[in-house]
Amino acid sequence: MRRLCRGVAFVVADPERRAAYAATVAQNGPKVFGAPMRAFATLREAEAWLTGRLLDGDAPRRPAPNTQEVL
Repeated sequence: MRRLCRGVAFVVADPERRAAYAATVAQNGPKVFGAPMRAFATLREAEAWLTGRLLDGDAPRRPAPNTQEVL
């Protein structure tokens, strides 16, 4: 069995709450198994980040540095 861990995504529609969340994570670092955590405005954006898929107009990006395969 293979699992891919990219991180933890939260959907926070309110821009002010999303900015406050980002500031907290930047200050305290990720708290969930050392995985990167990010907040997104939509579920589609969060899913794209977690799966590594591109949204329309996105530039290709590399997987998160702590991406791991567990056998």
